[in-house]
Amino acid sequence: MNKLLKITSLAMVLTYAVIVIGAAVRVYDAGLSCPDWPMCYGKAFPFPVEESWGYTNWQVFLEWFHRLLAAVLGFLILAVAVLSFKNRKTHKGIFMWPLITIIILFLQVKLGMITVLLSNIHWTVAIHLGNAMLLFAALIVSRKKIAIALASNNEIIPAPKKFKINVWALFISTFITMLLGAMVSTSHSGGICGGLPLCNGEFMPKGDFQAMLHMKHRIFALITLIVSLSLFFTSKNADAVYKKTAKGLNIIVFGQVIIGIILLYSFSHYAWAYKGMSVFHLAWGTLIILASVGALCKLRYGVGGSFHK
Repeated sequence: MNKLLKITSLAMVLTYAVIVIGAAVRVYDAGLSCPDWPMCYGKAFPFPVEESWGYTNWQVFLEWFHRLLAAVLGFLILAVAVLSFKNRKTHKGIFMWPLITIIILFLQVKLGMITVLLSNIHWTVAIHLGNAMLLFAALIVSRKKIAIALASNNEIIPAPKKFKINVWALFISTFITMLLGAMVSTSHSGGICGGLPLCNGEFMPKGDFQAMLHMKHRIFALITLIVSLSLFFTSKNADAVYKKTAKGLNIIVFGQVIIGIILLYSFSHYAWAYKGMSVFHLAWGTLIILASVGALCKLRYGVGGSFHK
């Protein structure tokens, strides 16, 4: 079981890395640098890059490395499923989430193929990222269940209903915001609306798809911030462990808002930093997913398990 916990933890970390590198692939316009699938220009190792391909070594490397890590992750998740299946009788309930993870992984592979074959159109990229977030969430829950099985003690601490609703709302609003963010990035809409709070003097510019998409992303980011603040206030009547959880989530959410504002002004003031900041923006946003799913696990399964203490 200790081996299973370590492999699941490693799979979580690798999933995070794949998500972040996937963001870099998108931001650096490397999504089609390997136009075929699963090979890259018919090769397992497409280096050095040929000039006729129209992409740099960096772009091809990003896409190739993204696929390589995803393949390694697939084997790790398979190992988690096999080991949890072997321990299903002695530790009841630990196999269900690894099984769900395998199903999501299968969908992710198919979605990755579809995304490439449809030339990385914005909605396919968003769906691909969304499924990756669900995969990440499923691994977090899997690890929680395994950690509880190994924990010497575990306690499910009651929480106010409003607190529970706010945690779910935070996860959902963050999830939608990130999907919209992926569409903004893929459609090159990040710099369409300069300044705050309006978009070129309008709240929701009509007839401009990019501007409307950008503003929808902003609106859901604002909703996420409001939900986060609501979570903080509803934790006042909750146990100390949930107060700490709410405080941590608010710190991460506020950090994401600041990063988003810095990213917005990078277009007009420091364009050289935009791509790196965009990747960092998604990486930080993924931490909100990690923390909110972790909070949901505490509410549902208890505070046991070292990762979620």
